[in-house]
Amino acid sequence: LDSTYRAFLSELRGNYPDSKIVLLTGCMLHPTPVLDEFRSRLDTIVAERKRMGDEQLFRLDFEPQDGSLGYGADWHPSKLQQQKMADTLIPFVSSVMGW
Repeated sequence: LDSTYRAFLSELRGNYPDSKIVLLTGCMLHPTPVLDEFRSRLDTIVAERKRMGDEQLFRLDFEPQDGSLGYGADWHPSKLQQQKMADTLIPFVSSVMGW
């Protein structure tokens, strides 16, 4: 995962050298040691890239869905869950963009 993700980010940055990039974890990932490990790996990759001078890379973790807002098809986020995610994402992106 790590080497593939690093290669993906290098390609993305190569194609979009001045863009702000946000790495996120979705709401369908439930709190488990696997999620903790995934988040930790993403944090490490972001820290590495920042040490390399990439200051336009950001991280956001959506809160895992718990079913209280219902589910869409195949356990995907419901409309209400998607609204909750938007309510998290919009201020985050606004801050990153300086809006």
